[in-house]
Amino acid sequence: MPDYRKQFFDDPRAFFERYSINLPGNPEEAGKIGQLELMQSTFNKIEGAQNHLAGSSASKSFHKFKAGKASVHVSALAHNAAWQVDEIQKKATLVVRTAAKSVTRTEAESASLQWFLCLMLPWIQNGVTTMQLRKDSRADAFFTGQMNGCSFVVTGDPREPYVSHINCDDSSEYEDKYHQVLKDSGVKTKNALRLGREDYKLDAGGIAREEATVQQGLSDQNRKLQGGILTDTLCFVMGRRVEGKWEFFYQRVISQSYQYKNRLGRAGGLIKFLGRDNRQLNNVTVYRAITPYTKLWPEGLGRLTS
Repeated sequence: MPDYRKQFFDDPRAFFERYSINLPGNPEEAGKIGQLELMQSTFNKIEGAQNHLAGSSASKSFHKFKAGKASVHVSALAHNAAWQVDEIQKKATLVVRTAAKSVTRTEAESASLQWFLCLMLPWIQNGVTTMQLRKDSRADAFFTGQMNGCSFVVTGDPREPYVSHINCDDSSEYEDKYHQVLKDSGVKTKNALRLGREDYKLDAGGIAREEATVQQGLSDQNRKLQGGILTDTLCFVMGRRVEGKWEFFYQRVISQSYQYKNRLGRAGGLIKFLGRDNRQLNNVTVYRAITPYTKLWPEGLGRLTS
């Protein structure tokens, strides 16, 4: 079995050029993807904040949160993670499990995975989550929840960077929240960088080109699109620590869902008239990287390079 952990740490560029990355929105979802139990820890509800982690599962939150001035500070706890790779689809999914001291019903199932320690920064609805990656952390990998409209911010000393995940119901508020993050960080921000939706989302022209490619492919296979194409662009931010310093990079992924039927051919009208149209409706979901690897910070440009 390939050592995906070693591949990820040794050469992330090669890893992300080979696989489309799938990161969970939050650690709870990572546990569901990997069918792994999650540790129980306390969750302090943030007054006035809409939080998708709250509710019946609040007491089982994977992270401990602390209210800050204008954001939610997430403790930099190290968690076990592993890459679960589908070699056919070339898709690498991050799974997360409980601390080693916990006993899970999936221990035998997860024995073949190569586990490593990582830091996880989740997101909250219409709010900001922050974390400072401490130099004394045992983890050498970082991930934040998948983004399809959020912004990611990193600033400070590469040995102990300050990272944030910003979500806004009103996109016009991003700029103000970005500057508030810098103000609240308490670190030097001259090297601050924000990766926003304007940097990774496909515009209307890009979506049209991607959907035209799908329709042309169906036509070439004598198939007919049924209904529209649901297209979305996701962005996954990751980091690794090399010789005591953190570096961050990201991958953009496109997901498309649609339905099609095979064409009937010349006798199509007659077949329909006789009620003999038994064509099956096929569902397709496309998931692939559109930017395999882009260095983000501190040496990266922080903007798309391809």
